Amino acid sequence: MVRQAGFISRKFRDLSVVFVGDGDSIALSILHLWNSRYLRHRPKQLLVLDFDERIVNAVNGFAGRHGYSHFSVAEL
Repeated sequence: MVRQAGFISRKFRDLSVVFVGDGDSIALSILHLWNSRYLRHRPKQLLVLDFDERIVNAVNGFAGRHGYSHFSVAEL
């Protein structure tokens, strides 16, 4: 998962990225690893779209608690 987060963070550096579904929480992993200084790059903006309200609530809750709300938003 760390390798995947690293790949995505480099590939989509400074871009706005949409994740359709985030059951594996890779979007938040990228932000959390970047904030923890394990990753040097990150996308400019992450938008998670999911039909599962639990995932949307989990993404938005985690982002809010950790100060990532301005980087990450989840919507139904």
